[in-house]
Amino acid sequence: RLGISFPITDEGVIHFSYGHFFQIPEFEYLFATPDFKLGASAGRYLFGNPNLNAQKTVMYEIGLQQQLSHTVGMDFSVFYRDVRDWVGASPMIQAYLPNVQYSQYANKDYSNVYGFTLKMQRRYSDHFSANLDYSFQIAEGTYSQPTDAFYALQSNEEPRLNLIPLNWDQRHTLNARVVYSLSGWTCSLIGQLWSGRPY
Repeated sequence: RLGISFPITDEGVIHFSYGHFFQIPEFEYLFATPDFKLGASAGRYLFGNPNLNAQKTVMYEIGLQQQLSHTVGMDFSVFYRDVRDWVGASPMIQAYLPNVQYSQYANKDYSNVYGFTLKMQRRYSDHFSANLDYSFQIAEGTYSQPTDAFYALQSNEEPRLNLIPLNWDQRHTLNARVVYSLSGWTCSLIGQLWSGRPY
């Protein structure tokens, strides 16, 4: 990960980061049904794959930190995440038994996430402080879960080549916190507001 921060004025800083991140797939995708046994009757099976590659994420981010007053500051960032080797399911493989097929988890899908964040902060002054942050993001990919690809194969659907909103795609998220102190007493309020998911 490479990060650069450069002051443009005595009250503002531009920051940029670029990184490559690797994540080992969940163990259920590596070791599901480890004995690889097929039933004697007709059916389709999904097996784990110990040879899965780590999922690779390339992330870019650029932003601006700016002091607006003696007590108020903001941080605005734009980001993009590109995820390769997203775990999916391989095409069906015909077993020696008639009408018995199986598939394995495979690094064959893709997803990306992009958007921006805006953070506002008021330092403690005149008995109170406050924080507000808003995020907008779009998460797209071929399949939300590897099992989605397997169920599509079971339904004899063509592999999905276009990007669709993932089931954890949440476009708008707003968080706020206010702290007020007086005469040794402190009161804090925390609020969250977010939009729904596509499915």
